[in-house]
Amino acid sequence: MLPVKKVAPQAGWLWFAVSVPLYVAYLLTLSPTVPLEDGGEMIRAAFTLGVTHPPGYPLYTLLGRLACLLPVGDIAFRMNLLSAALSACGCGIAACAAYRLITTKGLVKPGKAPYAWWGAAIAGVLMGATPALWWQSVIAEKYAMNYCFSALIIAALIAGLAHFKARALPILGFIYGLSASHHGQTVYFAPAVLLALWWLTRRLPRDRRARAVAVVVFMVTLGLSIKFVYPPVRAAQQPLHNWGNPSTWPSYTDYVSGQPYQYRILYWGPVEIARRFVDHTLRFLPKQFGWPGVAAGLLGLLWLIRTRPREAIILGSIWATGVVYCLNFSLPGFAIRTYYIPTFLVFSLWIAFGLVQAGTWVGGLNRVVRIPVLVAALGWLLWPVVPHRFESDRSRHYFAYDFSRAVLKSVEPRCLLIAWADYDLFPLWYQQDILGVQRGVTLVDAQLLPEDEVKNLGRRLLLIYPPQAKRFEKQLAYAEDLERVRPGLPVYFSLAFTGVKKFRKVRAHFLSRGAAYRYIWDQEEFDHADVLAEWGWFKRWRTVRGVHDQSIAKDHNTQKVLGYYAYADFRRGYLLSERSAGCHDAMRAYGAALAWPFWDSIGPPAAHAALARCWEALGNLGAALKEYEEAVRLAPEWTEARRSLLTLQQAQGEP
Repeated sequence: MLPVKKVAPQAGWLWFAVSVPLYVAYLLTLSPTVPLEDGGEMIRAAFTLGVTHPPGYPLYTLLGRLACLLPVGDIAFRMNLLSAALSACGCGIAACAAYRLITTKGLVKPGKAPYAWWGAAIAGVLMGATPALWWQSVIAEKYAMNYCFSALIIAALIAGLAHFKARALPILGFIYGLSASHHGQTVYFAPAVLLALWWLTRRLPRDRRARAVAVVVFMVTLGLSIKFVYPPVRAAQQPLHNWGNPSTWPSYTDYVSGQPYQYRILYWGPVEIARRFVDHTLRFLPKQFGWPGVAAGLLGLLWLIRTRPREAIILGSIWATGVVYCLNFSLPGFAIRTYYIPTFLVFSLWIAFGLVQAGTWVGGLNRVVRIPVLVAALGWLLWPVVPHRFESDRSRHYFAYDFSRAVLKSVEPRCLLIAWADYDLFPLWYQQDILGVQRGVTLVDAQLLPEDEVKNLGRRLLLIYPPQAKRFEKQLAYAEDLERVRPGLPVYFSLAFTGVKKFRKVRAHFLSRGAAYRYIWDQEEFDHADVLAEWGWFKRWRTVRGVHDQSIAKDHNTQKVLGYYAYADFRRGYLLSERSAGCHDAMRAYGAALAWPFWDSIGPPAAHAALARCWEALGNLGAALKEYEEAVRLAPEWTEARRSLLTLQQAQGEP
């Protein structure tokens, strides 16, 4: 067993050796500006010291406001820097926690301490290089801070159990309270914290146990106090970003409890949970650590159970609670990875224990054999990490910035612009309120638009736009249909397909205008619109940096947004093909649509079928036949395209 005085300096160097290289890696792959997902909202809230969506992230907002003062890059870049620093710091803390557990509990002899140091360092780097964490470390998101808190809680648990001292409980309680004030994933650690509280207080005299528990409860409450105080106090001042306006007791209770999102918890049935467990286990762990890392983690878990059962129970309870929570939580596979990050952290600690055990075995070999074996094993372990850099690299991701700017430049100075939440609305908030682009445009979430039956509309409206709810009700007449009660401002959509789905009964038209779509009621205005002139004029605002560059990784959400470009060209082709003399122009628009690498909603088969109809109108049946064949090849299940192909083949005399 190593003395504590020797453990502390070595742990300090370990933190430095893990955190600094990871921070450099994050900087090299850092997003240069606003990302997709919740990034735009997080940045807007921090910059204005506002109130984020429930259940709120007050500490992240305050630290983000400090990050916004850094004299480097734009505001979004400064917030991205904060995420990188938090994740790198958390990985260093996790590595130190693993090293302390291994060395202070005598799991290795003093002469084998280098194996503990290197095992903890490699495990910390592996965790920092997982796609789930790396992705969140290069954009402005709250999960990096949540990961850092997770590492701190585990470090406090291990420190308390290392010497079995109850004096560690107040620090553990305060860290837990701070973490709980930030994100609901802190519930993963509740069983472990309660177990530690029970074990450690049992060593105290009976007359001191109640006092110790009271102190822990007080420290947890103290950590949580920022969540109790900041949202209602700041909301009462009506900041620009004031989601839910939790300045009154009913709105505050809904806010801190995350009431709008509670439906996601305990969402799936037993059969679906079992399917998700198999799917997530086979996909997520190997994807994060590679099969060598999975093998090392399982070896470390078995070793920990045999040698330190109490610590194995603590870490196992965190992992099991997190897995059960994620399996029951309603998010698709790609997005749910971020909720698994604390469980990946626990698994990385098991990897550290497995590496130390394997290193001890290899250390018994002859020196001539030992070095090649260690080098080969290290390469085998770290090689799966290589693709993670490409997948997580956001250093050339200007997609959200370019698209949101193009949309705002495409609309009139005073209008209603209806966008779709995370994908469009949040980057638009960043462009408008932080960069000052088109401040006169009123941005509205498409999820608040009227449908056939409006349910809880007023509550949802107050949740997102508390200061402006009444004004929006007046402008859009949310209780009525847009066709029967027209707003006083022109209406634009960032994506027409969303509007088409919501307004099946409305006899109106979507006219392409740059990267946006004008909502037109007047048939004559629609018929005489100069689509080609609009195409040329607003094309300047359609910046497309990196869309065609295959060396830039593009996740599902990015591909969805980039698919808007293809739909815009397809929509122009559709409008032009409706006019008798517009076939050639329409075909050029359809060709431009097919040149895009990603599609959203309507896909390439529709463009090929539309080209076929244009060729039919021009009398070139041979070219039309080829386009129909391509449409059917891409979408064999498309009955209408198959029927059109068959009809044309019969007309051509083909069998």
